[in-house]
Amino acid sequence: MIQKRREIGEYGGGLLGIFLGLKEKDQLSDQQIADNIIGVIFAAHDTTASVLTWLLKYLHDHPHRLDAVKIEQEEIQCEKLVTKRGITWDDTRRMPVTARVIQETLRAASILSFLFREVVEDVEIEGFLNHRWEVIGEDNGIEYVPFPMRIRAKSNAFNG
Repeated sequence: MIQKRREIGEYGGGLLGIFLGLKEKDQLSDQQIADNIIGVIFAAHDTTASVLTWLLKYLHDHPHRLDAVKIEQEEIQCEKLVTKRGITWDDTRRMPVTARVIQETLRAASILSFLFREVVEDVEIEGFLNHRWEVIGEDNGIEYVPFPMRIRAKSNAFNG
């Protein structure tokens, strides 16, 4: 698809169109464009799934909140049936309980279950010096993993 759009010179809309339309120094290779789009797709999928999972857990753990959300949603559903219409943006503005539950879920639960960064300069962390580290962030904190699997302590107790 990338090659086809480049050939015809019509980039189209959306994220792909934006990437294809970048000029000169900002221009990306076909591989970079594909990698970025795949990254966005997976990121959106994973974060949405994570938020929904936490939302269901919190509603399960707090049945009074679940009841309040159900009442709010049932009122809007009844109105939709009477007026024979689908949900509208105005309907979403009449969901303060639902909105607060979603906002609290986003605040309380990390939607990023995993974060990976590689440090490319010498770094000292908690007395350890290494030339390259992988920094892995998880829900329960940050873990420093030596990369490649070597640790060199200040005292040179570990050499690898």
